[in-house]
Amino acid sequence: MQFSKDHFPDKNSPILNPLDLENQFARLERIRVGEEEIDVYDISPKKRKTEVVTILAPGFLATPMAFEQNILELAKVDRRVVSVDSPHGLAKHGIEENLARDYAEVELAKLSAILQAMDKKNIKQADVVAHSEGGIYMALAAHLYPGRFRNNEIYAFKTIHSCCLCGA
Repeated sequence: MQFSKDHFPDKNSPILNPLDLENQFARLERIRVGEEEIDVYDISPKKRKTEVVTILAPGFLATPMAFEQNILELAKVDRRVVSVDSPHGLAKHGIEENLARDYAEVELAKLSAILQAMDKKNIKQADVVAHSEGGIYMALAAHLYPGRFRNNEIYAFKTIHSCCLCGA
């Protein structure tokens, strides 16, 4: 059964079965960061393979909705999956200037949305599955915050290579 994002607007709805992964996906969480909001999908199976969360980072013009089946499949193998729907990131990204250096503002803004969601959800460390442009800002994340990201899996990372991020 498919649900719209608004099907369960109240996270504490008594009719929501927290063990039903599809219902969890249908329940979008809106997190306030300063004057901005980001939408977060947080799917958590009853039993977890590890306490390390998997972050799914969508590419350009994609949203977590496009990766619903991927997210649910990861959850079915006992991984907690978090994905952020913030197509333009955060205008005030808050990444320290000494870390930001010459990186593109748009990638820093998207990275900031992920970091803010991780902070608000008390996620200390994550594995990453990234698609296309998601690979750019998540490779940047691993470079700037190596202790927070354990494994990065990037797919459909078309024409931009990791050497573009480090200046090699």
